[in-house]
Amino acid sequence: MRERVSRQQTTQQLIRELLRQRPAAQPVDLKKALNDDGIRVSVDEVIDYIHGVKKTLDETEQVFVAPPECQDCGFDDWDNPGNIPSRCPEKDCRSERIAEPEFTIRGPESGY
Repeated sequence: MRERVSRQQTTQQLIRELLRQRPAAQPVDLKKALNDDGIRVSVDEVIDYIHGVKKTLDETEQVFVAPPECQDCGFDDWDNPGNIPSRCPEKDCRSERIAEPEFTIRGPESGY
């Protein structure tokens, strides 16, 4: 169970702490955690905040992204692995069953 966050933290700071506390997190999971704390954000906003988190980390930490994956054909070679595509680009697939990307922070403070 994660610690309750201080109301003084910004949404970006909260997302950074959530990413440090988890081995991997999907944007929808981060959205739910923020909603539990009374902060209403969309999945797209969470992704935007994660891009902001990348810019604020020092050189000892990095945001890692496991790209989205088509659940039908396994395609995972996306141009931008940090976004959530609506369908598979493979000509013979075009499935809309796409697993979200997973994000994590790795470095001394995260323990990963």
